[in-house]
Amino acid sequence: MRIRNMLPTVKRAAESDVDHPFYSLQRQMNSLFDDFFTGFDATPRSLAPGGFGAFSPSIDVKESDKDFVIRAELPGVEEKVETGLGSVDEVNAGKFSARHAPLVLANILAPVLIRLFEGGMARLVTPGGVILLAGILAEQGAGVRAAAEAQGLTFVEQRHSGDWVALVMRQP
Repeated sequence: MRIRNMLPTVKRAAESDVDHPFYSLQRQMNSLFDDFFTGFDATPRSLAPGGFGAFSPSIDVKESDKDFVIRAELPGVEEKVETGLGSVDEVNAGKFSARHAPLVLANILAPVLIRLFEGGMARLVTPGGVILLAGILAEQGAGVRAAAEAQGLTFVEQRHSGDWVALVMRQP
């Protein structure tokens, strides 16, 4: 199943915008979800051929000098989804409205992931929730898994894409 990119495409003329961290993260997360759901029979009925019809949520995007506000009507999704750029320490210190989440995504190299686990990243995942870890070189996957398990997370799955792996871990 291919998850459709829900964000509008933004055409930027400046060469420096191509490598902007926001757009890079968007591309990586789109790829992660595309790869993660490959092989699962997880297609919602409304997305499946012959399902309830084409799935096309209502989306409203507003841009200000400081941020983007994206509102989308998605069945089964909580009223508020918060994204932010910050550290594990900042989340644990209460600088965001939520300190725990049922889904945590981290796409960064293995040594950084291991340090984040040592700093309390596992505590960000609510009981029964999952953390998707990507950006891990295949030969470093075992070390990241061990760091996650040392913090009480349980292994769910590992996916390979070339020299890279993504791990799914669950908070019991």
